[in-house]
Amino acid sequence: VVARMDVTDESPPPFLKLQLPSLPSLVMFPAKDKGPPFRFFSGIAKVLEMMKWAHSEASVTFELPDHAHLNPADVVEFKIQVAEREQQLAEKAMQEAEAIQAEEERKAAAKAKRRQREDAAKQAGGGEL
Repeated sequence: VVARMDVTDESPPPFLKLQLPSLPSLVMFPAKDKGPPFRFFSGIAKVLEMMKWAHSEASVTFELPDHAHLNPADVVEFKIQVAEREQQLAEKAMQEAEAIQAEEERKAAAKAKRRQREDAAKQAGGGEL
C-alpha cells in the first residue's frame, strides 16, 4: 500500500512517535516491520532513485525491471538517446586519438628537422657546433 499524508494539515498517528527530520519526507513502513527505526529516504529526489530505495527497503519482495521509471514509449526514446550518446563519445574519442597521433607526428618531424640542422651544422663547421 502506498499512502500520502500531508502533515501540514494533520499529524502522524501519535503511537508511531514519528519525528520527521524535514519536509517533505518519504518514510517506509515495510509490511513485516512497521516499528522503529523508521526508514527515511535520503537520496536524490528522482523517480528511479526512490524506486530503488523502495525496492531495497520493502519486506515483500518484488521485481524492479530495467527502466522501471519509464513508460514503454519513453524506453524506446531512452535507448535512442543512449545509442546517440555512445556514438558521439566514440567519435570524440576517435578525434582525440587522431589529434594525439597528429601531435606525435608533428613532434617527430620537428625532432628530425632539428637533427638535420644539427648534422648540417656539424658538417659545415667541421664537426663543431
